[in-house]
Amino acid sequence: MDIKTKKVFISYSWTSEDKVLELAQRLMSDGVEIVLDKWDLQPGQDKYIFMETSVSDPKIDKVLLICDKAYQEKANQRKGGVGNETLIISSKIYQSTEQTKFIPIIFEFDEDNQPCLPNYIQSRIYINLSNDEIFEKEYEKLLRDIYEKPEHRKPALGKKPEWLDQEEKDFFPIRNLLKQLKQNENKTSKLSILNRQIIEIISNTLLSFGFKENEDITPYTYMQKIEEQKILRDLLFDYIEVLIENNFEVEENITNLFENLYYSLKKNLAGRSAYQTNTNETLEFFIWESFIGTIAILLYYKKYNIIYQIISHSYYDESNNQFYFYTEFRFYLNYLERSIKPTTEIPNRYSLSADIIVSREKKPIITKENIILADILLWQLSCFSEVILHYTWFPTTYIYDNYSKINRTFWGKIKSKKHCENILPILNFVDIEELKISLKKLEVNSREIRHQNCFEHPLWITEIISIDEIASIN
Repeated sequence: MDIKTKKVFISYSWTSEDKVLELAQRLMSDGVEIVLDKWDLQPGQDKYIFMETSVSDPKIDKVLLICDKAYQEKANQRKGGVGNETLIISSKIYQSTEQTKFIPIIFEFDEDNQPCLPNYIQSRIYINLSNDEIFEKEYEKLLRDIYEKPEHRKPALGKKPEWLDQEEKDFFPIRNLLKQLKQNENKTSKLSILNRQIIEIISNTLLSFGFKENEDITPYTYMQKIEEQKILRDLLFDYIEVLIENNFEVEENITNLFENLYYSLKKNLAGRSAYQTNTNETLEFFIWESFIGTIAILLYYKKYNIIYQIISHSYYDESNNQFYFYTEFRFYLNYLERSIKPTTEIPNRYSLSADIIVSREKKPIITKENIILADILLWQLSCFSEVILHYTWFPTTYIYDNYSKINRTFWGKIKSKKHCENILPILNFVDIEELKISLKKLEVNSREIRHQNCFEHPLWITEIISIDEIASIN
């Protein structure tokens, strides 16, 4: 915090004496120490030495030049005290290091409605305190300049976009389609074509991050592909946001997207040996991470009904003419966990894949907290449909939810009747009683859902809030 008192000297002509005193008093009340001849020039002191010392003093932060007709004339003709100050000030202004120290303050305009500025400061930006209508706005500008707190601040310098260094992959077609999608709000036929194209391009681009048949794989090349495909992941998230913000058949396009991604994966791995299949799990990582991120985005926008539609959707696998559910998008990344993790600096961590996904934020929506919540929620929702799904979603990232804080916060809120009613669509329940009945019937042993050798486990809903507490507060 800046606690240094700002010190300002005022140079003026006697013709504006009263207004100068008012300005000086106002600045003093705002914490600015004013050096003014009326206050600081004592009997017996040389007024010219006082002026020169005040203008040149390095402790003086700013010098205000009060410009009216008399000041302009005396400065231009180098007359009197103003003329002497002008000689000193003009030499300082021509030294670039001192330029910001001197601020012209306009008190008067001439007959041609031009500010009464001396010739040597004609080109400088000024503060206009000449009339009451704009005084307060201009005074704020002056105060901000003195305290070096500008209204419009230059933003912090960011880092070069990652995609600029991505020479091997061409992401322009995706960006171009996203741009077109944003600009075609009501053209239904074209929207359908654009959505189909962008889904196909994302799916085809993903295949470029896989390993070719019989291609050697090392931990370095594997992790390099994981890192490089983050650009594609971020574009996918941008696409999801465009769908939501413009209400472009969100459910249909999201389910089509992941159906296409999964089909591309299966097609790419068809006919390969088990070893080769494992080494191509970079594509599986992408689908897993992207699906969790998509749910995180939908949660952020509170699109609970769409989440239900996505998790209850029957996805079609064209390669074997079979249907499957969203739990297929949760892969165990064998090579990453068994071959790469032991070579890292923390070989005993519970999950390398969890470490990676929670570190790959795309703020403000894709944050560590939102990723964890989406992951845990996918497990909880799968418990309601376990009979249909055959197995539940494993929430890999739950180990980062310290004391289940994120999980508790989301479900703890259903103590509020209004909040509970808002999230009922996520389970397709008609009313609160239906939720309570379903929770009473479900027997979920959450202690079985944990990483190997890990004591912590994700909490089931009734471990966070009792059934009687649900909707107990209006």
